[in-house]
Amino acid sequence: MWPTYEDHVTTWPGSAGTVVQPDQLADADADTDTDIEIVIGLAVPHITHITFREEDGTGAAWFYSRNDRSWAGVRWPEEGGPGTVYQYGPQRLWDAVEAACSWWEEQGRPGLDCFGLTVTQR
Repeated sequence: MWPTYEDHVTTWPGSAGTVVQPDQLADADADTDTDIEIVIGLAVPHITHITFREEDGTGAAWFYSRNDRSWAGVRWPEEGGPGTVYQYGPQRLWDAVEAACSWWEEQGRPGLDCFGLTVTQR
């Protein structure tokens, strides 16, 4: 069983907030834009993550390591502009996520059909 949010995020706000522009995640619709979500999952193993909009329209994303208690959280305003990242633990999860997003951008935002994964029925 995975730890709960309260078990995982025992130190808030973690490292000092870092101002970033998480464009790929801020622009993603969590219900339809699965490409970047899959890229993050492939490039940053052993994490789980969620992206969503809070009730006030603020975009948010949380990343949790399944190997230790590392975590990262980012919030960016509804009107766009830089977001604020907080992270904690031995792994710098946001740094790894940001590198995965940059790689995806540099490759021309390849779709899921470009990764050589085949799924068949049993």
